[in-house]
Amino acid sequence: MRILALLLLAGPLLADPAALLREADAAFRKRRWTPARALYEQAYQEAIEAKHRTIAVEASAQVARCYLLTKRANDGRPWLEKAKGLASESDPVGWSRYLSVLGRFYWKEEKLPDATRTFTAMYEFCVKTGQFDRAVDAAHMVAITGTAQEQIAWAKKGIAAAVKGGHEGWLGPLWNNLGVTHQELGDWKSALDCYRNAREYHWRLGTEVNKLAADWAVGMALRETGDVERSMQWLRPVLAWAERLDAEKSDRTHSEWVGLACRELGYAQMDQFKRDKRLERIVEAQKLLKRAHTLLKNANMHQWDPKAWKQLNERIAALKNPK
Repeated sequence: MRILALLLLAGPLLADPAALLREADAAFRKRRWTPARALYEQAYQEAIEAKHRTIAVEASAQVARCYLLTKRANDGRPWLEKAKGLASESDPVGWSRYLSVLGRFYWKEEKLPDATRTFTAMYEFCVKTGQFDRAVDAAHMVAITGTAQEQIAWAKKGIAAAVKGGHEGWLGPLWNNLGVTHQELGDWKSALDCYRNAREYHWRLGTEVNKLAADWAVGMALRETGDVERSMQWLRPVLAWAERLDAEKSDRTHSEWVGLACRELGYAQMDQFKRDKRLERIVEAQKLLKRAHTLLKNANMHQWDPKAWKQLNERIAALKNPK
């Protein structure tokens, strides 16, 4: 009883801010943004009480990032300012986390030169201080925010840093992003090589949807390089796979992949029609693209990829008068 009385007089025991930060990071990795934000806020408060500057910086920066991810950037800004006020280059872990979130705010504001400068500085700082996982993250982000040539160069830097630091989990996304850059430049041969490399790591380390997406990307790139038969050999199983996932658990992600697989198979049928003029290919393309249109409309493709949505509508219109 005497011990209990002494504990009560001493007040409530402080939670461990480091444990809270680890718990918040675990929730964040599972994409549970709101629970993660609450844990980061608690970690910040406990870190301030314990005068643990590094954890306070990391936690406040991550609160800001969680708000950004849930489209509440204005709510996140005060937290980013808290992190800025506490961050210092003499604290490498806190400083790198602050830069990673600052750069993402610039990115979402479409201030791409500022974002690129921030992530470049983060990369150089993380390499210098031996934070290779965060160096890879920085290179990955420059490969998104930079110019086309910067994207290629920085994707390769990120891949090299991931290999050097033993962070294989980054290699699937990095190779995939490099493939997207080559795709946007119209270099489909290089894109196909990158997508094949990405597939290797997604199949070793990724989720089922990661694997499905990797196979879809290879099938799409094969079609664009003119290897339509092999493209269809990849895409038919992708469609069946996506349909199975959607049947097991119907949600927007699974139905979106059904739509994307239908779109690519429809395009492949149109490509084959140009070669052999078999009208049954037009009938099949119409069926596939009509289904793709319905599913991708429900997935709001017109918002997240208006260029591809416009192309889909144009190809559907072209089927009315095939040549």
